[in-house]
Amino acid sequence: MKIILTESQFVNILMEQEICDIFTTSTGEEDYDDVLNQDPGRFLRSMKGEVIQIKPEAYIAQCAKIKGTSIKEQYSDLDESKIQKFARAMDNGEKFNLPFINYNTGHQDGRHRVMAAKLHGCNFVNIAVFTK
Repeated sequence: MKIILTESQFVNILMEQEICDIFTTSTGEEDYDDVLNQDPGRFLRSMKGEVIQIKPEAYIAQCAKIKGTSIKEQYSDLDESKIQKFARAMDNGEKFNLPFINYNTGHQDGRHRVMAAKLHGCNFVNIAVFTK
């Protein structure tokens, strides 16, 4: 079966998958950045890190998974004024630290930034993911 898209459908798909350039390449955490740069200290040598693209909703779902909470709880813990503040800064061109999830420790940082990115119009964002 051959699927044929119109030009506008193709452009819409491309636009939906475009990654917003609002995060730096740093998590703001030196140890995690060292892992991403493949120069980990001796305590983190067994850890692997990579930057992936993910939908904001999927990031929240993964945060719920590592914290053992529901997605609804993750959303209810968000501070809407903080999200609005970050989104305004993004609209003005400010860049933020790279959000991350550490599947080894259950540590995450960036839910407000990721949701601000969604408000800013990002369908996909870059995040750092750490595993063993």
